[in-house]
Amino acid sequence: MCGTTSYLKDTTNYQLYTVKQGDTYDSIALNAYGNPTYYWIICSFNHIQDSFSMPMPKSQLKLPVMTDIEFEEIV
Repeated sequence: MCGTTSYLKDTTNYQLYTVKQGDTYDSIALNAYGNPTYYWIICSFNHIQDSFSMPMPKSQLKLPVMTDIEFEEIV
C-alpha cells in the first residue's frame, strides 16, 4: 500500500496520463520518471490506497512533475 495519500500537496503541477492495457503503477513510474520505485508518488497523488491493484485501462492518472513535488506539513 502507498500509505502516503495525505502528504503530497494537491497543488503540485502534473500531466495527465491515459492508462494503457497492461500498465502497472511501477511500469508507469518507470516510463514517466525512469524509476519504477517511484510508483508511490503516482498512488499518493491520485489517492490510490492499494498500489497492488491494476489501474483501469483508459482511465486517467495525474502524474506529478517531479521537480514540482511538494509535501504537506505533518502536524
